[in-house]
Amino acid sequence: MTAPDVVGDLSTDGAPVILPVAEATGLVTKVHERLRFVVIDYALQELPGQGQILYLYRQGQRVARLKVSGPVMGQSLVADIVEGAAAVGDEARID
Repeated sequence: MTAPDVVGDLSTDGAPVILPVAEATGLVTKVHERLRFVVIDYALQELPGQGQILYLYRQGQRVARLKVSGPVMGQSLVADIVEGAAAVGDEARID
């Protein structure tokens, strides 16, 4: 069985195509190593909630576990580094 050709939101046979919802990902913009927290920017995406566990990825490898601790500043938030090491540019995701 092959995948249908897709045009917009419909396959070429007129059936709707169900696409997976992309999970929100944030980008680390600041790291405070001594106090073990990061600032993560979510651009125009929904922010994770207070206490949510996040994971940081660098070049496809998981490098840290975080806990959202607040505060929220526009589309950015602060998260504590629970384990691992963070760097500016790391990608934050919920797994």
